[in-house]
Amino acid sequence: MKAARAGDARFTELLLEHGADVSRRDENHWAALHYACKWRHHHISKILLESKASANAESKRGKIPLMIAVWEGDAQSTVLLLEHGADVSQRDENLWTALHYATRSGHRQITKLLLENKADPNAVDKKGESPLMKAASEVDVQSTELLLEHGANISPRNKSNSTDLQRGDCLCL
Repeated sequence: MKAARAGDARFTELLLEHGADVSRRDENHWAALHYACKWRHHHISKILLESKASANAESKRGKIPLMIAVWEGDAQSTVLLLEHGADVSQRDENLWTALHYATRSGHRQITKLLLENKADPNAVDKKGESPLMKAASEVDVQSTELLLEHGANISPRNKSNSTDLQRGDCLCL
């Protein structure tokens, strides 16, 4: 995990060649792939995925590497993870999907990529908030447009009785 965290490709490959367990987890159930995504080491993500690391390995809080790559804005690792079967519908302990992370963090290119890979624009989290509500609350017009183009519903209300676009009052017409 230290080699992945440090972004050291040569050492990562050496460890794997000598039998290092690509699935090994730490106390938070993070695998080396989680750390490679956290520190945006897409070259390490590639090595780990090619060594059969699970693209859907869950942390204690239900986060998979895709969610971490998305939050960090690492489009290259996001593409690699999707190519290796990462589940765009996976939810964490707060019921966030990768699309919630993309829209909350304003990563439009990744939002588009997730939608093109069948991410659900109407998935709601524990608070009843959809990715559209996250984009609207960030006043992210481009992501809001993308979500609407992919079938996001603007009518449902969250647990605070707000609709998606009421959260982004600067976006409302």
